[in-house]
Amino acid sequence: MSNKNSKKSKDNDVSVEQQISDTSEQKTAAEEQTVRPRKRKIIKNNQFPIVLCIFIAVFLSALVWKIFFDSSIIGTWYYIKNGEYVETEDAPIGTNDIPKEETRQYTQRICYDFRPDGECVVTLGTMSVKGRYNTYVMDKTNVVSASVIYQNINLMYGSYEYDLQGNIFTGKKLVVKNLYDDEDVVLKPGEGEFPIEPFENAEYDSRLFGEWYDEDLKVTFEFKNDGHMLRSTDDGMTVDHYYTVVENGTVLAKYSGGEEQSYSYSYSFDGDDVIINGSRAKKVSQ
Repeated sequence: MSNKNSKKSKDNDVSVEQQISDTSEQKTAAEEQTVRPRKRKIIKNNQFPIVLCIFIAVFLSALVWKIFFDSSIIGTWYYIKNGEYVETEDAPIGTNDIPKEETRQYTQRICYDFRPDGECVVTLGTMSVKGRYNTYVMDKTNVVSASVIYQNINLMYGSYEYDLQGNIFTGKKLVVKNLYDDEDVVLKPGEGEFPIEPFENAEYDSRLFGEWYDEDLKVTFEFKNDGHMLRSTDDGMTVDHYYTVVENGTVLAKYSGGEEQSYSYSYSFDGDDVIINGSRAKKVSQ
C-alpha cells in the first residue's frame, strides 16, 4: 500500500513538473511571438506621382502662357523722348530790341506704371502724377483707356490701341498707338535710368528723416537716408529729388522735368515740428 502511494506521488510530481515545463514553454513561445516583428504588406501610394505630374503640367502651361500669350500691360514701361523747345530771352526794358530766341534740345524719361488695382502713374523725368486706367478688347483690338491729368494738363487722357509684342527671350515691348501727336510710342519694360545723379559727398541731417506734412501748403516732404527727397502735393503731384544738407540749415535739392533744375530750402526745428521756408510741417512717420 505504501509502495502504491509512493508511486502515485511520484507520478503526481512528474505530472506537475511536466505541467510547469509545458507552461514555461508556452510562455516563452508567447513572448517570442510577441516580440517577433510582424510582416506587413506594403501598399504603394500612386497618388503622389499623379499629383506631381498634374502640378508640373499646370505650371508649364501657365509659364508658356505667360511667356508667349500674356497680353496684360500691368507693370512699369518707359521710353526716352528726345525733343526741342524755343526759349525766349526778355529784351531790356526801355529798348526796342527784338527778344532773342534760342532753340534747345532736351531728353526726357517718361514712365507709365500700370498697377493691378487700376491706378496709373505717369512720370516725366522725376515728376509723377497718379490717375486711373482700364483695359478692354474692341473688335479684337486691345485698348487702354486712361485719365491722368495734372492742373488741366493731360499726361495720358483718352483711349489708345496697344499691342504687346515679343516675349522674355526676344525682349518685350509695348506699342501704344497715337499716344502723342498721332505718334506711336514704343515702351520698354522697367523704369529706365534715373535721369539725375546724386550730389557728391552728400550730407544728411538725421533729424529730417521721415515724412513731414505742411497743413497750410498741403505738401508732404519725405527725407530719406539714401539721398532721395520726395515732395508730394495733395492734388496728386510727386517730385523725386536728390538732396544734400549744406551749412546754415539749408537743403539743396535737384530734380528733372526734362532739364535738371535745382533750388534750396531753409529749415529749422521748433519742438517736434520742422519749419521749411518759414512754413510749419508736422511729423507724420519715421
